[in-house]
Amino acid sequence: MKCCNEYHMEPNPKTIPFPHTEYTTCQPNSTKPEILWDDLVNFLANEYLDPLSFKWAFRGVPRASYTFQSRLERELERSKAWREKLKRELQRSEEWTEKLKRIDRQTAEDYLLSQFKKAAHHFIESSMVPDNTLEWLSLMQHYGAPTRLLDFTRSPYVACYFALEEPEPLRRAGPKRAIWAIDVKWLTQNTFNRIQSCVGKGVFTPGEMLGSNFIKEYFDEFYNNNCISAILPIFPPKLNLRLLVQQSLFLCPSAAEMSFNKILSSYNDETKNMHNHVNKIVIEERIRHEVLSELHFMNISRTSLFPGLEGFATSLNHEIYYKSLDEITRLR
Repeated sequence: MKCCNEYHMEPNPKTIPFPHTEYTTCQPNSTKPEILWDDLVNFLANEYLDPLSFKWAFRGVPRASYTFQSRLERELERSKAWREKLKRELQRSEEWTEKLKRIDRQTAEDYLLSQFKKAAHHFIESSMVPDNTLEWLSLMQHYGAPTRLLDFTRSPYVACYFALEEPEPLRRAGPKRAIWAIDVKWLTQNTFNRIQSCVGKGVFTPGEMLGSNFIKEYFDEFYNNNCISAILPIFPPKLNLRLLVQQSLFLCPSAAEMSFNKILSSYNDETKNMHNHVNKIVIEERIRHEVLSELHFMNISRTSLFPGLEGFATSLNHEIYYKSLDEITRLR
């Protein structure tokens, strides 16, 4: 196996917002975009893909500055900013001030989950009604409702697609994209050490934490426990076609009122070599269209990752970028 430097990927240890290693391309002589793509694809294959074991989980982000934040965290931050702005502008009575108080995450979660449960039967068949909390959260996540779950994939190439698919507005001068990689074996072992106090020692092993029996018996206790801070890797209990082709899994934080970044940072207390287990691979913006084209030939596109007419229709956004004029003229 080649080391990262042979692929011109330069490692740089970072500590903010948590200990991790950032990999960036360092061009020795050429500025050709294809050199960067070759470096990236070879680096991902050689450093992260082991056919005999499942070790790494990946998440693509459209800005290299983004870390980990669930949709629920983002929506509550927007809600908080809006409420504070409204209080300053309106300067209404105490009654209004009371109404505009910040909503805590646990209250928001309970409310959103209950509302979703009440209405879901109008939109899904009775056979698809979830049996437990995790299945409800998975269904909410699938349809875009705010939850604390974070989407990850076992494929670095799928993560690469999600990092690059969003077009960059012209008013912003090409920021870099990134793929986050987390060592799931390392995360599972350290989470196991933390949550034994909740479910009792000797009841299960680290390997069993990823199994359906553990999820069925202990997920609710983990999910509602605010006394510990841990992140649990979870395979969706029921795989719909989208989750299946995206090779999806979730990372779920236990403490509702703590951010994902803060909980992850605390893992450095047990393992001082956290840099080796949390990586960020930075992708140059200028190779975006070439990479999307290469991924298309690997059958990684909106059409394949989002089966159905919606996925096919949105995939047409990229067609005019990576197809030649001759091909477009011939196929129109």
